[in-house]
Amino acid sequence: MAARLTTGWPPLNARYPYSLAQGACGSLIAASVFSISSASAQTRTTVHLDLRPGPLSQAINEIAAQSGASIGTDDPALLRTPISALRIDGAVDQALRLALARTDLRLVRTGPASWRILREARHVPPSPPRRRPVPVEPAQDIVVTGSKLDTPLQDYPGSVTIIDGTALDHPGRERGTLAVAEIQANLLSTRLGPGRNKLFLRGIADSSFNGTSPALVGQYLGDLRLTYASPDPDLRLYDVDRVEILEGPQGTLYGAGSLGGILRAVPRSPDPGATHGDVWAGGSISAHGQPGADGGMVLNLPLAPRVALRVVGYGEQDGGYIDDIGRGLKDVNRSRVAGGRAALRVGFGSGWTATLGGIAQDVRNRDSQYADEDLGSLVRASAVAQPSFHSYRAVDLAIEGRVGGATLRSTTGYVAQRLGQAFDATQPDNDILLYEQRDRISMVSNETRLNGKAGDRLDWLAGIAVLHARSTERRALGAPDALASLGEVRLGMTEATAFGELALHPTSGIIVTGGGRVSYIAADGAASGTLAKPVVGTAGPKAARRYQWLATPMVGISWEAARKITVFARYAGGYRPGGLTVNGVAEAFDPDTIRTVELGFRARDLGRAKFHLSATAAASRWRDIQADSLDGLAIPHVANIGYGRVQSLSFDVGATPFPGIDLTASGFRSWSKLTTVGPSVEGPLMGPLPNVARYGAVMAVEYRHRIAAQSEIGLGVRGKIVGPSMLGIGPELSLPQGDYGTLAASASLTIRRATVTLDATNLLDARGNLFALGTPFTLATGHQSTPLRPRTLRLGVATSF
Repeated sequence: MAARLTTGWPPLNARYPYSLAQGACGSLIAASVFSISSASAQTRTTVHLDLRPGPLSQAINEIAAQSGASIGTDDPALLRTPISALRIDGAVDQALRLALARTDLRLVRTGPASWRILREARHVPPSPPRRRPVPVEPAQDIVVTGSKLDTPLQDYPGSVTIIDGTALDHPGRERGTLAVAEIQANLLSTRLGPGRNKLFLRGIADSSFNGTSPALVGQYLGDLRLTYASPDPDLRLYDVDRVEILEGPQGTLYGAGSLGGILRAVPRSPDPGATHGDVWAGGSISAHGQPGADGGMVLNLPLAPRVALRVVGYGEQDGGYIDDIGRGLKDVNRSRVAGGRAALRVGFGSGWTATLGGIAQDVRNRDSQYADEDLGSLVRASAVAQPSFHSYRAVDLAIEGRVGGATLRSTTGYVAQRLGQAFDATQPDNDILLYEQRDRISMVSNETRLNGKAGDRLDWLAGIAVLHARSTERRALGAPDALASLGEVRLGMTEATAFGELALHPTSGIIVTGGGRVSYIAADGAASGTLAKPVVGTAGPKAARRYQWLATPMVGISWEAARKITVFARYAGGYRPGGLTVNGVAEAFDPDTIRTVELGFRARDLGRAKFHLSATAAASRWRDIQADSLDGLAIPHVANIGYGRVQSLSFDVGATPFPGIDLTASGFRSWSKLTTVGPSVEGPLMGPLPNVARYGAVMAVEYRHRIAAQSEIGLGVRGKIVGPSMLGIGPELSLPQGDYGTLAASASLTIRRATVTLDATNLLDARGNLFALGTPFTLATGHQSTPLRPRTLRLGVATSF
C-alpha cells in the first residue's frame, strides 16, 4: 500500500503551517507582530527646525520625523542632555552638529542617512603621534560594522557596499533580499520563487538547486546568523538602519557559508526617548494579472528610562500573472507574505545593554511562477498545482558592554524553518505524478567576541563561535491523492571556532590587517525508508559521521594614496564543510575551499559634486566545488564537481552634480570556468559556472525639490541590465537565461509627515527570463522560463506619528 506524507498541503485559506506558539519567538511576537506592520518615511536631505530649549530627544525626534534619517545611540541617557534653542533650515548633518555644539557629545555617521551619538572619550595620557592626519570632517566617516573592528569605510581593505535602510523601506519596488539586488548589481539570485532562492556574490555560484550544502552568501540581521544550509528566507527589510554587503570570501570573520560574501542588515534600535512610528498602505495593478495590496506599521514604545520595545510588522499579497491552460486556470501564481520583528532593549549601568529579539515570517505561494515559452510568455500547461511555503522563526539575545578597555559583544540565536514545495513530475502521455518535499531546519548559534586597541597603532579582535544545525527532509512521489514515501534524510552539523584579527598602523596612511580562523566540525547523517542504502565505502551502516579541521587565512592592506583616495589589496579564504547526501545511496562529499586575491581603490566626496568611485578586481581559485546536481529521478543531491576559477571586475560610482540631484551606478563583469572535473561526475562538464551573469549594471537618477518649509516632491528613474547566464553545468542543464533589461520610475509628494507615492516597475513590459527552471522533472520536455512581473503600477501612502 502506498505510504502517505503525514502532513498534506494546507488549503490556501488555512492557517500558516507553523504557528507562532510553536515558533522560537513565543509570546514576544505572538501578542503584537501580526497586528503591527512597518514602513518608514522616505529620506530627505534637509530639515526646517524652530525648537525651544529642551532635551536632545526633542531635536532628534523632529529631525528624524522630517528627514526619515536613522539617529541612534548606545546610551539612551544621552538623549536627556539639555540643549539650547535650535533654529536651522539646512542639511540633516548640519542640524545634528548644531544640536550637539555645546554638549560633550559627538556625532558618528554610520551610513548615507544614519548617525550615532556618542559621548566624547575621556582624557587619556598623551600617546604617540596619530597614524594619519585628523580628517577635516571626522563625523562624516561611515563605519563598516560588519568588519567587527568598526573600521571606517575609507580604511577597509576590501570591497564593501553600504546601502541606507531608507532605500529599502519604500514598498513600491522589489521587497526583501531582491530589493537589495535591485540596487546593487553584484548581488544575484535564482528566481524559483519567494522563500526558495539562492544568493550569489562576486561570481561565486555552484548550482541552481537548494540541497544540503551550506549557502554561498551568509545572511545576518545584526550579529544573528539567519541561515546555514537553507534557501534565502527573503525576510522583508523594513525598518533597518543599513545593509552592508561585504564581498567574499569572508571565512575568517564569518566561517562556513560565506564564500561569496555576506549580506548583513542592521536593524534600527529601540529608542527609549519617545513614542513614535510609521504606517503605510498601498495597492497595485499588474498588466495581464491580478491586483495586489500591502500595508503595515512600525511602532517604538519607551517602557522605562533605559528600556524600549520596537515592533515591526507587514503584510502583502502579490497578484498572479501566469495562466495554466493545462488546468484551465488564470493568474495561478499568487503569493502572500506576513511577518514582523520585535526587539526589547534594556540598558544597564556602565553602558551595558541587552537586546532580546524575535522574527516571524510566513510565505505562501499558491503555485509556481514559471512559463513554457513554447506556449507563450506568460502561459504554461501543468497537470497539477505546484504550491510552496516557507515559515521562518528566530529568537536572539545580544549583550554588549565594556570589559576593561575592550568591547564585549555576545549574540546567541535560535532559528527554526519549515519549507514545503511540490513539483509536477508528469511525463508526456503518462499518468499524473506529483513530487513533494518537506524540510525542517533548526540552528543554534553563539558568537562572543572582544575588540579593542593596544595603544594608538594596533586594533585587535578575538572571538569564539559555536553553531549546531540540524535538518530533516522527507520526500514523496506518486499520484496526487496517493503519494508514496521515498524516505527521510537527517543531517547534522556542529562547528566550534576560534578566530582573531589584528589591524596595525605602522605609519601615517597605511593599515595592515591580518587574521585567521580555525574550526573543528563534526557532521552526521542518516537515511531511512527507501533512501536507507549503505553508505558508500562502508560495510553497510545507515548513518555516517565525519570530523574535520579547517583553517582560513586573511591578509589585507590599505593605503591612503591621497586625501580621500584609498588603494587596498586583500588575500582571503573561505570554506564549506563536507557532509552527507543521498543519490540512490547515501554518499559523503568533501569540504570545498576558496582562496581569493582582490585589488581595488576607493575615492569619496571629491569636488563640489561629492563624486565617489570604487572599483575592484578579484581572482579566485575554488577547490572541490560542492554543487547540487540532479539524480535519475531529477532530485537534487550534493557532489564535488571539481575545481574552478572565477575572475571579476566591479565598480560603484555616484555624484550630486546639482543640489537635489543624485546620480548612481554600479556594475560588474565576471568570468568563470570549471577547470577540472571531479571523479564522481560523469561526462565532460567544462564550462562557466551557472547562474552568474557575464555582466550586469544598475543606473539611477533621483531628484528632490523642496516646495515649502515641510513639503517636497521627488522623482526617480532606475534602469537595470542583466547579462546572459546558464541554468546549470552539463548538457541537460545548459539552458540560457538572463540577458534582459528593465526600467522603473517613481514619484512622491511629501507634506509634513505624510507621503504619497506612485511607482511603475517594468515600464517597458519586458518578459525576459529570470530563471530557466520551474520543475526539474520536465526540463527535457519543455522550454521553461521565469518571466519578469508585467508592468505594475502602485499607489501608496505613508505617514509618521
